[in-house]
Amino acid sequence: MYRDLYRPASNPGRFTLTARAFFANVGSGDGRVNGRLGGAGFDIGQAWNFIGYAVTFSAFGGQVQLDSKTGAYATGLIGGGPTLSMGRLALAQRGYIDARLGYDFYYAPVRNAPAERGNYAPHGPRLRLDLGLLFRPSMTMRAFHGLGVTLGYQGLITSFGGWNLPYSHVLTLGFSYFLG
Repeated sequence: MYRDLYRPASNPGRFTLTARAFFANVGSGDGRVNGRLGGAGFDIGQAWNFIGYAVTFSAFGGQVQLDSKTGAYATGLIGGGPTLSMGRLALAQRGYIDARLGYDFYYAPVRNAPAERGNYAPHGPRLRLDLGLLFRPSMTMRAFHGLGVTLGYQGLITSFGGWNLPYSHVLTLGFSYFLG
């Protein structure tokens, strides 16, 4: 019953929107980079039966220590990038479980930075898992709505510009809303 409802044989492309609010813990293997952030993000895209794409935008606020010698710290991360998802294959019975893979480019304003370094502009891969419950649309509404949780991992490889920092990890946990 649900397969025909979620994945029709005609396989039309369907608009999707996913919004998230989350907490993030940032760190690196050598301990030079660490901090905590709160944030929000959203994906806008299109989904078919077995694949989907989106453009992801994220904004984090908080404090991430970049250099303990100078006391330099980033006050947030703002950016986004492309994302691939499981499409409508993620919808199952009365819930959804969607793995999303992407790559993000960020801008981070830095305080107490040495003049030659400027602001931090990291980039790296992202993996996110969204889990939740779906609400079946009424006869007048065609879109599915869902509420759930999101778990994520963001790797920050390096920075464009003067910062030579180690590979950093951003672990996220939060709430998600799905419309599709």
